[in-house]
This record gives sequence, structure tokens and C-alpha cells, in this order.
Amino acid sequence: MKSIGNAVYLLIFISFVRKIFDKVKAPFNFSPHVEHVKPDADEYLIYANNVPIFWTGDAGEADVFFYSACARCRSLATKLKIVQTDDSIPLCACESTGCTEAEVDALNDTIDELE
Repeated sequence: MKSIGNAVYLLIFISFVRKIFDKVKAPFNFSPHVEHVKPDADEYLIYANNVPIFWTGDAGEADVFFYSACARCRSLATKLKIVQTDDSIPLCACESTGCTEAEVDALNDTIDELE
């Protein structure tokens, strides 16, 4: 009976340690994928699943968008890319990207934050 009690205490301790590690570790180790269609261009488009959703004239703001959206929803790290171009491309709604509801909410929140 004593060994069962010790096993329960050990499981509780391990669970506690795992929760601490989840809070301490970095959320992701990704860097934004940047395509340089026109390397001398001053415009950056953010694409989610190959659908343009956000435009900025600053490379730093494009990086901020990427990291902010990924901090809200980690799965966006593999779905977002930054394209440097001069082409005028109409932006689409985040709902048309084929992302999950949580990802769409994260994208919309990030757009609202940076506008």
C-alpha cells in the first residue's frame, strides 16, 4: 500500500514538473520563411497557405506579424510566409485561407493589433 502511495506522489510531482517546463521553454524554434521575388522592393506581403492576408512596408513589422501570430497559435509557423515584392496583389480575408478556427482567430487578432 505504501508503494502505491509513493507512486501517486511521484506521478503528481512529474506532472508538476512537466507543467513548469511547458511554461519555461520557448514556444517554437521557427524563423519566418521569406521569399524575395524582387529583392529591392520595399513591400512585404504575409501569406497564410498561399493566400495574401496582410501588407506592410517594413521588414521588421512583417517579422513582428509572423512571431505575434505564431505566439497566439503555434501551428501557424508552418503556414505563414513573407514575400518581398512590388506587385499589387489584393488581400483576402483570413477565413479564406483554409486555416482552422483558432488559426483564423490568431491571424485576425494579429492584424487588428498591427493596424
